[in-house]
Amino acid sequence: MDVKQVLSELGLSEGEIKVYMALLKLGSSPVSALKEETKLHRTTIYDFIEKLLNKGLVNHVIKNNVTYYNATHPNRLADFLKEKVEKLNNVLPELIKLSEFHKEEIKVEVYKGKEGYKTALGLVIEEGKDLIGMGFDDEYIDKVMGTTMDWYFRQLKEKKIHERVFTREGATFFYPQETTTYKFLPKEFFSPNMSMTFGKYVVLVLWEPFTSIVIENKPLADGYKKWFEMLWEQKFKVSKGLLPVKGIFESHFRDLKKREELVVFGSSSHIPDYFKKYFDSYIPKLTKKGVRSKIIFDEDAHDLIKVCVDAGWQVKTLPRKYISPIEVNIWGNNAAIILWKKEPVSFVIEDKEVADGFRAFFEIQWDIAKKVRHV
Repeated sequence: MDVKQVLSELGLSEGEIKVYMALLKLGSSPVSALKEETKLHRTTIYDFIEKLLNKGLVNHVIKNNVTYYNATHPNRLADFLKEKVEKLNNVLPELIKLSEFHKEEIKVEVYKGKEGYKTALGLVIEEGKDLIGMGFDDEYIDKVMGTTMDWYFRQLKEKKIHERVFTREGATFFYPQETTTYKFLPKEFFSPNMSMTFGKYVVLVLWEPFTSIVIENKPLADGYKKWFEMLWEQKFKVSKGLLPVKGIFESHFRDLKKREELVVFGSSSHIPDYFKKYFDSYIPKLTKKGVRSKIIFDEDAHDLIKVCVDAGWQVKTLPRKYISPIEVNIWGNNAAIILWKKEPVSFVIEDKEVADGFRAFFEIQWDIAKKVRHV
């Protein structure tokens, strides 16, 4: 069997193989001897030695102000291979999750202004499926879209498409209820942005600037539909107060094992000060357990961003206008929704489809968020 071929398959470059085998042959040697043996340029030899040092396949000693390099025992190659397998095992859960998210490609298109929203409405008619939605503000939509909405509702009626949407308590303007059924959420639960799901689409609408983000992915849409139905039918228990929220975060220590993942989005500067003190111990404690954590903050949450970065979390930020006061934590088959206010409100949904839907939405936000390396 060709030794060089095997070393190449282990991940060593041609130059690394030349230097490593020369050191095995020569024993402890300065760079000048390696240059003569390998016929490589001196600077290039240093580059290959550095890579071999990082792989643990070479070490060095200094004698009379001259550095001598030694190849470690060939048994070290087996350890090197074992380390590569361990590294693969460390990231394997994330790779598996990614493969599950993208069994069907996620297609994302962004449309600006009134014409962009009209394009999204056209997709509703084209898809011909009932629509469900959150954060609807009919008064604002009517003000911006005008007679376009008359066309839209005529099309809904003609094609027998029905809408079920959540709007805020206290709203006074509603579109014709022959096509639309409304339920009301307290103002504090009302998101500053709107979302709607129909067929294989999820559409997110940002009011400022008026932007429609169209996501085409059936598994993501199905996950959102399941979450919506639970909210519509109130198939969960809403908890108020400090202790239930602390219980959510304490469950991360109980449920998550080393190398498993927690992802969070919607975390903001709205978090009360008394809970920020709790996070000062919670965040490093979760890191110490070996949990892999990724979080998206609003860019003004400076103190918490620093704590997370210092603890080794992967952190990204979005402008505050894109962050709702509702935070979502996803781990395993769980999705926890927390409304940060003086008396926090929270609920947990334990369902794989819902958790995967939120997780896929997190990945979309993660792709567009700004990375934080240090504070």
